[in-house]
Amino acid sequence: MRRSPGTNVGSAGGMDALDPLIIRSLEARGRRRQLRRRQTYMIALLWRWSHELQRLEWTCSSAVERRDSLYKTLTSCIIKRHNLRKVNCINDCFYIWHSGHSSRINSFRLGRLPFQQVDLHEVNAALGEVVRLLSALQFKSPRFQLIHMGSYSKIQYDSFSLLPKRNFNQGLQTLATCIQVVNV
Repeated sequence: MRRSPGTNVGSAGGMDALDPLIIRSLEARGRRRQLRRRQTYMIALLWRWSHELQRLEWTCSSAVERRDSLYKTLTSCIIKRHNLRKVNCINDCFYIWHSGHSSRINSFRLGRLPFQQVDLHEVNAALGEVVRLLSALQFKSPRFQLIHMGSYSKIQYDSFSLLPKRNFNQGLQTLATCIQVVNV
């Protein structure tokens, strides 16, 4: 039986009394659907936020691990630099020592004594090593120029050579002066 829009079917508890219940029921169903949609949206949002939080926590932990690794590398490099500052390459290239009255540089004796005869070639080689050492230390002087040539090394003073053909004692004094300049 079909009801027309303007007619009432039974006035004693008919459809008129049920209409508000049906309307409220339909409204409640609509609200439930809205709540389910909101709940689904909230669950999806919570799921997305949870994954984003996990991603950010992973990124943060990776950054912390990278920072710790770099800190350890930096600490290691600082220790290595500190140890390398203690190393003197000149000591490795030029072994200088003395025993008794004789001094040596790279196993060549520097000088001779009346009771200890040393071949003049060995003394010249030692003096050449001293000139090479001064060159390695980047000795610069406006008066002197060092010319390293092994046991035939030269010191030029005002454009003439002192060691090979001039007075040997004057050449040694000039070499000692050069060493003093480096020491200061």
